[in-house]
Amino acid sequence: MKNYKKLVSAVGLSAVVVATAGYTPAGVDAEEVSKATHTSNVPRYADSANGDGKVRLTDGMLVASPESGVFLVDESQRYPIESPQVFRSYGYHFSDVRMIQDSDLEQIPSKEVLPYQSGTLVSAEGSDKVYLIEDGKKRYIPSPQILMDAGYTFDHVMKVSQASVDRHPTGEDFTNPDYIPNGAPVYAEGTGVFKIEDDKRRPVPDQETYLSNFGTFDMLRKVSKDNLEKLPKGENLKPADGTLVQYKGGVYLIEDGQKRPFASVDQFLKGSYKFSDIRDISEGVIASLPNGPGMDKDSLSREETITHIVQTTDATSTLEKAVKQADLASVLGNKNAEYTVFAPTNSAFGNLDDQELNDLLQDSRKEDLQGLLKDHVVEGEVTASSLVEKDSVTTLNGKELNVEVDGSTVKVGGVEVDMTDIQASNGVVHTVKNVINAKDFSESVVERAVKNDNLSTLEKAVKQADLVSTLGNEDKEYTVFAPTNSAFGNLDDQEL
Repeated sequence: MKNYKKLVSAVGLSAVVVATAGYTPAGVDAEEVSKATHTSNVPRYADSANGDGKVRLTDGMLVASPESGVFLVDESQRYPIESPQVFRSYGYHFSDVRMIQDSDLEQIPSKEVLPYQSGTLVSAEGSDKVYLIEDGKKRYIPSPQILMDAGYTFDHVMKVSQASVDRHPTGEDFTNPDYIPNGAPVYAEGTGVFKIEDDKRRPVPDQETYLSNFGTFDMLRKVSKDNLEKLPKGENLKPADGTLVQYKGGVYLIEDGQKRPFASVDQFLKGSYKFSDIRDISEGVIASLPNGPGMDKDSLSREETITHIVQTTDATSTLEKAVKQADLASVLGNKNAEYTVFAPTNSAFGNLDDQELNDLLQDSRKEDLQGLLKDHVVEGEVTASSLVEKDSVTTLNGKELNVEVDGSTVKVGGVEVDMTDIQASNGVVHTVKNVINAKDFSESVVERAVKNDNLSTLEKAVKQADLVSTLGNEDKEYTVFAPTNSAFGNLDDQEL
């Protein structure tokens, strides 16, 4: 590991001196990760914190089973850590890995492989190309000068497998050395330390908060003060999920920005936590965190948010894609909000025209897609029993959806409700058999022709023939056999 001097400051991290000698970025071999998946090299098997036979998997926890490898738990999901290099890019330590049984690991679904930490520099073995990892994408750095002008050195570059590099989708080339990438911990002459997140600089209030988020000072680098102060200032960085802290005589686990108290020493030890892992974070930082439920309650991270239900239900896989494309996953996954979602199933989306559905999932239609999906979301929890007592409900778009009850059939917005009361930690989900208000966001034949370059001649002909209003009539349905430009090109020029 890199040798570094301790942070020197009269207040927190206001002055930083970090030595860079002796850093070996790829200094963890595969055998070390392999050993970390066996009980002799990690803490004993975690036991139930409640005595109910189930291990509580909390956000920020590193877990492993003998057969499955190492995972990071985040938002009720487990992300495989594919290599020692990825593990080290987050500053993790093998002593932090908790060994659990396969049955406990399978409580939550496995998602895509964890990418390298944002701000990591990587290069494939046998290649001289260097990439900056930012928000899960690899950004090619076209010259050594740009790398050095950005404040990096080649000691920061981690040698990894080509497959590991290829797993990250390609982003824009990194050509502006003045740009400070998201995820990076940085400081400037005469400033404190900041984490760059969402293009804002978030102050790091103390050393232990820094270490809980980054684990090591290897990533910390000095940048131009002018470039740093161009970024707006965000809220103070909080201790990372999974951090253990002590406050007013009690021990707490940080999860979802809240501090959750342990009820007893026995409960703490049964969770395979260690007192040596408790961080000495300043009382001011801990006091600023809201209180969460006690650790004797089910972990929030094990409760399924609406987003989690959509992601893990086979019948809503199309909705999952739509929610992701519309950037609504974080909204429906917000554990501090409460929603009712009328979720169209795959067959409901199948009732749409194939081209219309494909168009809605394009970047150019993101605003329409957001509007369509928000027409399926109501603020607050409305269970089936309370729904049938209502005349209407109001969506996030502010639209009123009429509620109709006919015997055992319930319709919302003219669409029949199918399965009801799928309980989530932040609300309830009811599936529906059709897409609500689909016509409000559909495109007419004319609108589609306008967007298709191969139908530009047909567009002119429709306008000339005064057929725009006819083909654009939303109350009519037509099938159009549309001649392409090349089809019109087969006509004599004079005739056309």
